[in-house]
Amino acid sequence: HGYAERWNMDWRWDWVKEIKDELLSSKTKENLCVIAIDWEKGAREINFITAVGNADIAGQHVAEFIQNNNIDPKLLHCIGFSLGAHLCAFASNNLFIISNKKYKFARITGLDPAGPLLRKASIDKRLSSDDADFVDCIHTSATFGLQEKSGHMDFFPDGGNSNAQGCEKLLHIKDDYDVKKRYNIKRLFFGESQKEDLDSSESLPEKSFIEKLRDQIGYITPLKDVFLNVHAYIGCNHLRSPHYFISSIHKCIFRAQLCSSWSDYLLKKCIDPIDNDLTYPRMGYHADQSDPIYRHGNGSFFLKTISKEPYCSHSL
Repeated sequence: HGYAERWNMDWRWDWVKEIKDELLSSKTKENLCVIAIDWEKGAREINFITAVGNADIAGQHVAEFIQNNNIDPKLLHCIGFSLGAHLCAFASNNLFIISNKKYKFARITGLDPAGPLLRKASIDKRLSSDDADFVDCIHTSATFGLQEKSGHMDFFPDGGNSNAQGCEKLLHIKDDYDVKKRYNIKRLFFGESQKEDLDSSESLPEKSFIEKLRDQIGYITPLKDVFLNVHAYIGCNHLRSPHYFISSIHKCIFRAQLCSSWSDYLLKKCIDPIDNDLTYPRMGYHADQSDPIYRHGNGSFFLKTISKEPYCSHSL
């Protein structure tokens, strides 16, 4: 998981559990064992610089766990979101060191690898194609994620720079932030203009108070809901990468195209024709089934998505 998260989140979408369940579902043919790495204490540091350092420490512990339990690194696929993507790199690099340069992970998937403070970092301080036999990345946010190439295959759905289909709708959050808000002792938001009319409602039971508020201003929002709405808007593009990965396991074929830029992709100027004889590039879980020329070419791949789940126009 990423910065300020934990492996089993109860305050918003629990994407870690959903990936785990999807991987272990009956449709998955391979025999899989899923290990969820919970580094909550290190990830919830207010200081992001400290959290990055904690990710490195957590990576050391992961490497030691792998070696102490005789887990074959060639069977390991580390899936990391945001700062967790770099944790995968730290773990693989630490394993390489403690194994006397014998082993590193077979595969790392970076789900919108964290960008703040890491955009100008050297490749040994962040996720790169050197960190595993195969590294694939899904870039979805220019605000919180890296736009720099970080793997053997870098996917940029809808351009990868905060243009995910459907996220723009969250600009219209249900709360009217143009109306000045006031937070009263009932832990409820209401419009400043209704203050005098509502003073008489303070003695009402909470249920009646809420009903009176709803009648007068048409909405009522607890503080937690406001936070979640703002979080959903700010983090929508960033969190879209786990959505894409989950959909790619059983539901979607995210067919991409090798191209020099998003603008060239839109203008159909890609140097790689989509109707060639190669096994086409696939974003997500099945990226390793793409043609070897793509898997080891350090290319950038572009594709369009749709606004509703499972976000693809081609289903499995």
